[in-house]
Amino acid sequence: MTHSHAHSHGAAGAHHHAPEAPHPAQRATVSLLRMTLAERLGLAILLSAGLWGLVWLAMRPA
Repeated sequence: MTHSHAHSHGAAGAHHHAPEAPHPAQRATVSLLRMTLAERLGLAILLSAGLWGLVWLAMRPA
């Protein structure tokens, strides 16, 4: 079984964790848990409007 990655591990290609261990967790740049209520509501409204736009486009007469 090969151990390949799409990212670089430095010049030597050395790992800093055991091959069978998962990669250490990395800080997420965007997290729903850290967003304020207003930000979450705004995102939900934006996504909902986008999805309704797709429905509207799909239901238009040809």
